[in-house]
Amino acid sequence: MPTRRGCLRAIRASAACACALLAVATVAAAQGLDGLLSAGYWVPQPGERAQLALDLDGHATEFRLLKQHEGTSILFAVRDRATGRDVAVVKTNSLSTNVSAEIYAWRLAVVLGCPGVVAPASPVTLSGRSLAKLRELLAGASYGGTRKEDARREVLADLDRVLAAGRGLPGAIKPWLGCFVQSRRLGTRELLAETDAAAWLRAGGPPPGDGTVAVSQVSALQEPTGIHLGRLPARRLAADLADIMLLDALMGQDDRFAGGNLHVWCDGGERRRQGGGSAMPLWDLGEVRLLALDNGAALRPGANTALRDLRGEIHPGVRAERFDRRVVDRLRELRRQTAGADSARVWERLGLAGKRAELASHRLDEVLAHLDGLEAALGEQIWLPDPEFRDRRRP
Repeated sequence: MPTRRGCLRAIRASAACACALLAVATVAAAQGLDGLLSAGYWVPQPGERAQLALDLDGHATEFRLLKQHEGTSILFAVRDRATGRDVAVVKTNSLSTNVSAEIYAWRLAVVLGCPGVVAPASPVTLSGRSLAKLRELLAGASYGGTRKEDARREVLADLDRVLAAGRGLPGAIKPWLGCFVQSRRLGTRELLAETDAAAWLRAGGPPPGDGTVAVSQVSALQEPTGIHLGRLPARRLAADLADIMLLDALMGQDDRFAGGNLHVWCDGGERRRQGGGSAMPLWDLGEVRLLALDNGAALRPGANTALRDLRGEIHPGVRAERFDRRVVDRLRELRRQTAGADSARVWERLGLAGKRAELASHRLDEVLAHLDGLEAALGEQIWLPDPEFRDRRRP
């Protein structure tokens, strides 16, 4: 039986990181929880393998600081020197980012059978050359008097400590997604409540139909700037939204609908420019789907903001009462596995231990109690209809 290290050494890099979000769905759907959690360690999924194979400490890769992405998170792009292409993003713990939550979000989505709405995230330990390079990039940057500047100083101090001690710095690595944009229309409670998708997720709400929803967003910060246009099948939008809201409640996500922390990304992996010469170019994203890209603001004690959203306590228009039955069935199986004598090892495979595992277990109980109450009150109404469509929406 090969060792974990031996398995990882055998993994080869792939340039198709964005496509891995689609490819992994087929694998995850075919695996039961036993297949995913029975090994002594997390089994890397196809979406993670290219990231795990990258040589971050050698000369095959280089780093650059991303200054405009994901709010106050500190992120570094990883570039392949041979091709000159960005292939991954690395982030570390900071004021508002918990990398354990990033890893847990991905693994939880895989286990529950909805990996298409979360970007693959893997644990990584930065050391040697990579630490020195990241320190150089951060030392030469400044964000003025903002919270992101506070985060920069915090990460810089962490880098100094581990460099002085000769240790590594834990982080998370994700694939480079070259075709995504924040969605303000879907990322605020007030605007989301006005959509047909949100109405359909409430018991008795009208179905959104079989058409497509036009998604548009002006991006002045993230490259490339311009007006981004995409199309999203109406029922896929509702189903993806249900999955994301359920995952957020299970993680205790505090920051999804605070402004624009919900994204759409291209199925095809590239955008096309429409016309030219204007100050604000038009970019056609083609067919898109929802993406919960930033999951670092989770696994914190205190009130579960995402569960309050699920209940409609913050804004009644985003109350969700319809879910994918298969996802909930797998959630209940996960509860059974984490309630047994081997619970600590199961949580470790999901990337959690100690207090964070205890908190995740508490969130799981909170959400299941809520779902049980909904089912008792509403019966079969809480399940998203059209199973044939649900089979199609996860490639």
